[in-house]
Amino acid sequence: MFLRGPRALFLRGPPLVLACSRRLWRRPATLVVLAAAAALAVALYLLSSVGGASLAHHRARWRRHMTPSTATAAAIASGRALPMDYDPAALGVVPGSTGIVLTGPSGAVEPALLAVQVLRDLGCDLPVEFAFLEGELQERDLIVLRSANISHRNFFSERIESYQWTRRELKLGAAKLDAIVTSPFERVLYLDTDVILLRDPSFLFQTNAFRKFGALFWPDFPFTPRSNAIWTIMDVPYVLEREFEAGLVVLDKRRVWRGLRLAQYMCGEAKVFFQHIWGDKDTFRWGFKATGTPYFFVPDYLHSVGLLVSPTQPFGGATFAPASAYLHAYPPNVHAAEAGLGAAVDHPDAAAAPFPPLPPHEYVPPAARFCGQNMLQMGFDDDADWLRLPGRPAADADADAADAVPPQRPPPSATAAPPPPWPLFLHANGLK
Repeated sequence: MFLRGPRALFLRGPPLVLACSRRLWRRPATLVVLAAAAALAVALYLLSSVGGASLAHHRARWRRHMTPSTATAAAIASGRALPMDYDPAALGVVPGSTGIVLTGPSGAVEPALLAVQVLRDLGCDLPVEFAFLEGELQERDLIVLRSANISHRNFFSERIESYQWTRRELKLGAAKLDAIVTSPFERVLYLDTDVILLRDPSFLFQTNAFRKFGALFWPDFPFTPRSNAIWTIMDVPYVLEREFEAGLVVLDKRRVWRGLRLAQYMCGEAKVFFQHIWGDKDTFRWGFKATGTPYFFVPDYLHSVGLLVSPTQPFGGATFAPASAYLHAYPPNVHAAEAGLGAAVDHPDAAAAPFPPLPPHEYVPPAARFCGQNMLQMGFDDDADWLRLPGRPAADADADAADAVPPQRPPPSATAAPPPPWPLFLHANGLK
């Protein structure tokens, strides 16, 4: 007679547990593995609980920083925080001024000279300043900058000293936001020293997009995954979109001050935020999103210049290859396209059909030199009706009339072809 149901479990349960215990006792290795698994499960549970509390703590901190209070006023008065409202006098900004800002240590001076020479060759006559921190430049660097008609400015302060940035955080651009907000220019074109302009960028300040939004940003290759804790910290709903590429940004500090102020706070708290985002570039994105500050995000036209060296490094495997007859035989960046990263700039004779994955040595010339990723950023259609300020032609639009939150961009037509993109600048990380 076979017993079934709860009665069977009641009668057979204790002997079954006893038998399993005896078997485990005879196998100490299995017992150790099970104990370790249980300990790991408990540790993960505790970490998740602590992590949730930590995320809420960081969210509350940046909100307090952006909210007027006695503590915030005291921090501003002591110089440990930026003014709550845009104050040109307190920031040392010349109202209405426009210029280009570069920053970096001594090693960035030589590429900065190259970038500025390219600008002058393109006809750009905007004033340029090179901002640096205490001890980053030698006297010979300052002489070289002055000889190229580039002003220099030490923007070190007690506030920056209080951040105690590590070498890694500085390499990831923790100081960039301070270089921008403390610049004497009110309208700033920030330029990484490894960015090569392909046309005079002065026109960007006159575009309908800049008049309406006061901030222009270009895209990067990666997307921020839904699992990233930064969505929770900044209290921003998840959306599938590319991250920012901050090698070149155009800003009107007066009009986008709240977004800049939060972005600067995130860089100051790099020990927290740089665990979730890749350096300064995305502090612009989260600072503007969390404060509701409008900005213009250039349509997704970026390209990668070079050949894919390794399918396992889609974001940094580009190579400058010498001109040769071999180039036409190499397939386009199939791996990047499959990953949703966009097609690479490739030889026009290369076939567009999908290629099977190939080992690097089969399509990278032996003479090619690894140089890191090189992004080619494109211009945008500035004549779109939705960019024009209401009630007046674009050419006569006044920046002061664009302070209101702009309307959302209408969805693209299924039949309308996008305007042909044109190259604007190359972020040549290989120059490093």
